[in-house]
Amino acid sequence: MINKEFYIIEVSAEYDEPLRIELLQLATLLLKYLHNDLVHHRKELIKFGWTHLKREDASKQWALVNICHYFKAYQAPEKIILQVFGALLRTCQPENKMLPKQAFDILLPELPQKLPHVGDSCIPIWIRYTKRILVEEGHSVLNLIHIFRLIVHHSDIFYSCRAQFVPQMVNSLSRLGLHYSTTSENRRLAIELAGLVVGWDRQRQRQRKNEMKVVTDSDKPNQKTGVFNPGLVNTDPKCSVDGIIFPENTNKRIKVETSLQSHCAMPLEGASSLT
Repeated sequence: MINKEFYIIEVSAEYDEPLRIELLQLATLLLKYLHNDLVHHRKELIKFGWTHLKREDASKQWALVNICHYFKAYQAPEKIILQVFGALLRTCQPENKMLPKQAFDILLPELPQKLPHVGDSCIPIWIRYTKRILVEEGHSVLNLIHIFRLIVHHSDIFYSCRAQFVPQMVNSLSRLGLHYSTTSENRRLAIELAGLVVGWDRQRQRQRKNEMKVVTDSDKPNQKTGVFNPGLVNTDPKCSVDGIIFPENTNKRIKVETSLQSHCAMPLEGASSLT
C-alpha cells in the first residue's frame, strides 16, 4: 500500500495541469461526501493534496480547497492547519480570489474547534496569526484588501476578537476609500468596513443592555416572599461577561467598559507559510 501510494503521487505530479485539477476536484468530492468511508485512507488523501500545494500554478488553489475539506472531515495537527491557514492569508492574487474564498468558507468555521485556546492567552492562536500577517503584509494594498474581505465575510466569527482588528480597520479607511486612484471595489470595501465597525459596536451595546437588564431583574426582591433573589447574577468576583464585572459584594458592583485597544501579536512557533 505504501509503495502504491508514493507511485500515485509521483505519477500525478507528471500529469498536465488540467488533469491534475480534475484529480484534485475528484478527491475533494470524495472528502466531501464519502469521508466516513475513507477514514482508513486519510494518509494517502492528505499526501495527495499536500503534494500539489508546492506548485505555483492553478492546481495549488484547488489543492487549498482540497486540504480544507480534509481538515473539515478529519482531525489534523495544529501546525499543519496553521500552515495552510497562513498560505490562504497570503494568497491575494486578484485573478484567483474565488478559490481561496471557497477554502476560507470551509476552514474558518472549523478553526474555533480545531485550534482551541491553549495556555493563558485569551486570544485564539489563529486570531493572533491573522493579526500578525495583517501587520507584516499590511504595506501591500492587495494583502490588506484580502484579509479585510475575509473579516467582512466572516464578521460573526471575528466578533469576539474584534479589538484586535478595529484600530487597523479604521486607520485603513482613508487608504482604501479616499485615495484618488482607488477603484470602486475598494471604495465599497471601505464602506463595508465602516459599517462593520458600527455594527459590531451596536451589537456590543445590545449585549450590554441585555446583561444589565438581567442584573437589574435579579436584584429585585421576590414579590411573594420579599427575599432577595440573586437569579442569574454571577457571584464569582473574577468572572466578567463582555466587560461587565460582578464583584463578590453585590451591593458594590463595578461596571467596566471593554476598550477596543489592540494587543501585541504573540510569536508563533512552528507556523510558517507554504512555498
